[in-house]
Amino acid sequence: MKNLFLLVISLFFISKLTAQNKISVTLKDGSSIHGLGRIIEDGKILLKKTKGATKEIYDYKTVEKLTIYNDDGVEQNYKHKIIEGSAGFGSVKLLEVVIVGEVTLYQDYSSGAAYGPNMMGGGYGFTNHPKTTYYIAKKGSDIVTNLKLANTYSKKFIKLTKKYFGDCNELISKIKAKDFKRYGIEDVVKYYNNNCN
Repeated sequence: MKNLFLLVISLFFISKLTAQNKISVTLKDGSSIHGLGRIIEDGKILLKKTKGATKEIYDYKTVEKLTIYNDDGVEQNYKHKIIEGSAGFGSVKLLEVVIVGEVTLYQDYSSGAAYGPNMMGGGYGFTNHPKTTYYIAKKGSDIVTNLKLANTYSKKFIKLTKKYFGDCNELISKIKAKDFKRYGIEDVVKYYNNNCN
């Protein structure tokens, strides 16, 4: 029974990894390619123009923007960005665009399933550890700053306020007074874009 359960879970995750959605890739020359595809390792994009077509791989050297059209009608936009202070492997990431404005917010969402100790009633089982890492940039910048979990109460975040929100004293006062939720980075960026420029 346990082996059957493991097989079913494994097949579920394999199907998730191979699932393809309708996508649109905008290239740096301004042209667009439409088809079926998905994000694969290292921020690369696998695309087939039609179901029976040959697979094509695109990366940050040629891609300006990726749009994924999910089955539920939600549209997700992604851009390749350079991570500030990084070098070599992992210095360029394909990030989901969350908020666009004078300050733009991005996220990198990963969800990993691991087989290990089950905290609910003991024993072993599959556990899911979702993780969202936020990145922030000024409008038009290819370089983003990693905010990790975007704890707006942290000393690191308060230091960054000068760089990204330094021209809005009212917002800086609100951040220092903890007027926003601890992980309310989206509200902070929206406030800045709507009220400070």
